[in-house]
Amino acid sequence: MGRQSPMMLSVLMGQKFRKFNLADVPQAYVMTVIYAILVLFLVNFFLKTASKTANN
Repeated sequence: MGRQSPMMLSVLMGQKFRKFNLADVPQAYVMTVIYAILVLFLVNFFLKTASKTANN
């Protein structure tokens, strides 16, 4: 049936870091890096869009 309450990505990453299963730690690092790259890309995109709008 699926999970009753889906987790936010940041909560999932935190739980992966705190688990005793060492196989989850590399997954947490990969998720963190991908999340950071996505956030940086979105911030850069919105800042460029805002500066173009302000100049016009």
